[in-house]
Amino acid sequence: MINLNFSVFFRIVFWFSLVGLFAIIGDFGFTHSQESHQLLNRFYFIVLALGIVSTAVRYVQDREKIQKKAFVFDFLSIAFSLWLFYQFVFVGVPFQADLLLENPIWVKIAVLLTFIREYSELKINFNRTVLNPAQLFVLSFFIIIFIGAFLLYLPKSTQGGISFVDALFTSTSAVCVTGLSVVDTGKDFTLLGQSFIMLLIQIGGLGILTFASYFSYFFIGLMFVGRISMFSLLIALFKKFKHKNYSFPKEEITIN
Repeated sequence: MINLNFSVFFRIVFWFSLVGLFAIIGDFGFTHSQESHQLLNRFYFIVLALGIVSTAVRYVQDREKIQKKAFVFDFLSIAFSLWLFYQFVFVGVPFQADLLLENPIWVKIAVLLTFIREYSELKINFNRTVLNPAQLFVLSFFIIIFIGAFLLYLPKSTQGGISFVDALFTSTSAVCVTGLSVVDTGKDFTLLGQSFIMLLIQIGGLGILTFASYFSYFFIGLMFVGRISMFSLLIALFKKFKHKNYSFPKEEITIN
């Protein structure tokens, strides 16, 4: 019963971190009032608190399954989150100074690290009877394209706003690495929008390389298996003929 409650708690924390990720996107993409900024900051700290508790419970529950690399990442990210809590509780008015480490961006980075921690612990059982790997690959491209179109359609991603069709076309062009554009990337997009386009290009390039590597490995593997099978067949035939003392007939060639 305790494990069931913990699993439900871990799922809840994951969904909180996912909502926190969308909140970060909305925080960057839209203009907010002072009250909405305060609400978002409080929600960020709720996500950080839940992430700290979730990671601590996970380590107490599975002490024997601790991995060194994961432990280092978890320790550093939790220490960073605790430092942010120290700033929030003891400094008084947090993130008002002009220091580098007192910039509000670090709270968002801590929320992103929390999402990475929770997502890495999430166990996803994918049923291959629903989609085969090729269909899943194509579907992932569609999902990335529509997410990119939404990011490029945000008010702070453009200088004066663009239509969703233009955002969708730009996202498709970036993910497929075609270089086509219906708007001026340097003029119509802000630094945030240009960063999104650069990220989509990198994701699309990695996807195409993965696609090419997978199929090259697949076809090379088939050729290698075919060669091994042919080689095994030749060896078997050679042993059979040798065992029966089979000799090939000799033909005399007469040259006139």
